[in-house]
Amino acid sequence: MAKKVKKSFASIMLMTTTLILCLILSFVTLMFVKQKIASEEANLPQSAISTYLAEVKKENYDQIYADSLIVDPHFNSQADYIAQLENIYAEIDINKVMYQENANEGEYDLIYDDQLLATLKIIEQDGRYIASTIFKGDNDYRIEVPTGHSLKINDLEVSSANIIAQNVQAANFSGIASNEDAPKVDIYEIKNLISEPKVSVEGYDMAMKDVLSNTYFVGKAADASLEDIAINAARTVAQYPAKDGSLGAIANISITSSDFYNRVKTLENTWFTAHGSYDFTAQVSDIMQQNDDSFIANVIWDYYINTGSLERTYHGGYQISFLKVNGSYKIAGFAIDNDLNPANKEQ
Repeated sequence: MAKKVKKSFASIMLMTTTLILCLILSFVTLMFVKQKIASEEANLPQSAISTYLAEVKKENYDQIYADSLIVDPHFNSQADYIAQLENIYAEIDINKVMYQENANEGEYDLIYDDQLLATLKIIEQDGRYIASTIFKGDNDYRIEVPTGHSLKINDLEVSSANIIAQNVQAANFSGIASNEDAPKVDIYEIKNLISEPKVSVEGYDMAMKDVLSNTYFVGKAADASLEDIAINAARTVAQYPAKDGSLGAIANISITSSDFYNRVKTLENTWFTAHGSYDFTAQVSDIMQQNDDSFIANVIWDYYINTGSLERTYHGGYQISFLKVNGSYKIAGFAIDNDLNPANKEQ
């Protein structure tokens, strides 16, 4: 009888052990399958969207910005990029965001409340998929850099692939014939910026924007003594349409074969109100040398006239480019932008 009990007990133990081993094996198998499925899901492009939205929800913006430079290389500053992200996602319940593939390969539209929220681009790198929000706009710029120098935009290196022209005459001197003393530049094209760029070129400490286009000129801060030349030029040009100066006075300070001078000499200056007295005051807001023989200056001015029965002050702004000719600086390029003068914005 004792032998039968022992045999029965041994059988039960064996069955129990076998059951436990089966359960353990099943658990291990289940975990393996789950991990395998999770691993496979993580390798799907769509997994990058979930990961991305989770990072947005956690406001892990440093990583989001770093990924954006890989997914869709750009030259936006981190501060600008994050501000744009916050503008899109700040008031959004991330858990309610849906997505759908759009017509462009690797791009997905994020949908919120049945409206397009943003577009993500997904790429594969080192066996994983990463996503980034695509910002599309019209903020494209040309940066004219002294020939042979490298460029940084918002502290990001710009490759030579962005150069669209090399060793050409700077755009603000395009109104004169080719001149060996005019600054020579390489032109970089920078597309799709969120805001105005921070321009950096080694060996140069300044950049000025063309008042007529999205072009930046690069140079060095000019000596203060050049300010008097710029102010005198502005006064001479402003006096002519007011009939307080002559065309000959402009010719004396200009390259007379330039587009600028050819425009001025055909200017009709009979429209200005006749006046007995006037006063011209001006100041230089920005001034920069593009090379040793040239400089560009923004001059803002106020022109007061008194007719006896009427007093009026005109507010204006000029961007003037100068080139040294036979030892003297002459006007080589000229642009009018009255918005340079803060007084016009106050009116």
